[in-house]
Amino acid sequence: MALACPAPPAAAPLSPVVEAKAPAPRQPRLVIVIVVDQMRREMLARYGPHWHGGLRRLLDEGQVFERAQHAHATTYTAPGHASLATGTYPAKHGIAANDWWDAEGREVEAGDDPEARPLVEGGSAAGPAHLRREGLGDWLHAAYPKAQVWSLAVKDRAAVMMGGREPDGVLWWEVAAARHGSSSRYFEALPPWLVDFDAALDLEAIATRAWQLDPEDPPRASHEDDFEAEGPHRVFPHSMAEHAERGVGHWLRYQPEGDLITLDLATRLLDVETLGRDDTPDLLWIGLSNADYIGHRNGPHSQEVEMYFRAIDEGLGRFFDELDARELGPWIVLTSDHGVADIPQYAAREGRDARRFDPDPDLADLSARLAGSDACPDPELALIEDRGIRLRAPSLHDDARDRCLLAAAEALRALAWCEAAYIAPQFEGRLPAPNDPAFAWFARGYVPGRSPEISVRLQEGHLFERGYTSGTAHGSIYDYDTDVPLIISVPGLGAARHADPVALVDLAPTLAVALGLRVPPDLDGVPIRALLDAIGDPGWSKTPPER
Repeated sequence: MALACPAPPAAAPLSPVVEAKAPAPRQPRLVIVIVVDQMRREMLARYGPHWHGGLRRLLDEGQVFERAQHAHATTYTAPGHASLATGTYPAKHGIAANDWWDAEGREVEAGDDPEARPLVEGGSAAGPAHLRREGLGDWLHAAYPKAQVWSLAVKDRAAVMMGGREPDGVLWWEVAAARHGSSSRYFEALPPWLVDFDAALDLEAIATRAWQLDPEDPPRASHEDDFEAEGPHRVFPHSMAEHAERGVGHWLRYQPEGDLITLDLATRLLDVETLGRDDTPDLLWIGLSNADYIGHRNGPHSQEVEMYFRAIDEGLGRFFDELDARELGPWIVLTSDHGVADIPQYAAREGRDARRFDPDPDLADLSARLAGSDACPDPELALIEDRGIRLRAPSLHDDARDRCLLAAAEALRALAWCEAAYIAPQFEGRLPAPNDPAFAWFARGYVPGRSPEISVRLQEGHLFERGYTSGTAHGSIYDYDTDVPLIISVPGLGAARHADPVALVDLAPTLAVALGLRVPPDLDGVPIRALLDAIGDPGWSKTPPER
């Protein structure tokens, strides 16, 4: 289990830094943050020797942080991207998961925005309505009103969370329409250049082109292609026929092509919006979402995931060449929103204690036993995927409900698959917190009204079967879910490796220091000392606070 990174205290206010004038020579005119969805840190070592493009360049030229991790539970897409952008954990930024149930029992998507309308027919009405904190882009706008902040991804929730509260533009891929879209939260209508970009996509060619292995350069760091516990369509070549019912827009999410198009879109955006061309710094977030779709289906040791990263390595190489040709000299960050568990059958084959199981019989039995107790009359424990458990007991309120939750958590901890169970009254201070270092990780991910009343920590390597009868999932505090890459490439700085622990909430305040920004005093993250020391420019910031 990854608990090496100590819990950071509340960050002290940053000392005043550079005023919002023309940047100092070393300050970037352009910062590009690339977030690869579901990229485990260990992939750098396992796949890295077979990379020759952009990922290899970052490894060879960047500042590599070897112990970077998301130090909170609920390691999912929306919370991870929001933490990267805001420098806070879910408990503060409010994005508890990809979705949750409100007080009326309605499911709420993290990226839903009630005040937005889609700009593509049948598309997503996404926006930052549920994001409770401003992000790096908002701090940049406060200092430099003419700065540009853009966010692109295949996933709408990824693009929305990275963009913050008031970006200049947020774009995502609309699956049903097979084109890029956005919402009225960001534009009155889609930018004409985006419409032209999509019109030039040769979707017919994409639909007929299979994703296949190169016999001259086969996978070298993955298990056999036909691994029985992967999801449907587990053998190369992969083609549009596997997605015929959903169309080419869906097919683009299950191969590298969709993310390569995102990189092409970023190149087009750089030119149309002239990012990084003047002394006002700009910020571009790029979400590469398809690793998550492919990884859920095929697992992190699959040939599909290895070949996806080879394709992204080549695509990033081309993208970096475009940056070089424009002489933009940006800071480039590579990181991820979360990792992923091994497919349980693969982990078991490797000799680890891992399994996929259906918890419903245990929960039904537990509910029946609790119903006969004084503490918890007529309860029903309902699983929320792998995030936790809801207590359905409408007649219980206040202290009576707290006692019932406590009894349910105690009963859950007696189950073989449950490592720990924590309840809302403990997070909210009505009951004492347990003497368990993992509790803090769950507390950082707890959002009242959006998180389940009972948070369950499964045994390592265990996955609930519901929703994932094959493939794999993420969302735990184990290192396979929390440990992700963090590489920061600064022009002229050179390469280095840093072994000190870094939390991913440290990224936003670190970039804020680089850009000369003032930040809120209550961030969870602090500037990364190792990077500031490597830069060696004391004019950027006073000594950052100790973690």
